[in-house]
Amino acid sequence: MYFPIFEELEKKHEVVLIKKGKIEYTDELPKPFLKGYKVKAELFSEGRYAGESFAVAASRIITVNCPFNGRRMRKIDITRDKHNIFYGNYSK
Repeated sequence: MYFPIFEELEKKHEVVLIKKGKIEYTDELPKPFLKGYKVKAELFSEGRYAGESFAVAASRIITVNCPFNGRRMRKIDITRDKHNIFYGNYSK
């Protein structure tokens, strides 16, 4: 893509806005969870949608189908683990 306005701004402010070069590929991060795993995770925030929250376990974020009622530990069933993006349901 070519944006002449960016070139003008780069010259004016002496900063690089568009990095020119090749994309560097790296190895995929290891998956700490797989579909079907049950993990203990801490809910820490509301999710993007109603009735959804974010939890953290093993330095990864899990989107949980459970409303956020404050920070607390919950057992989570992992229902999806594609591309190191994890989804789960609250397990009673």
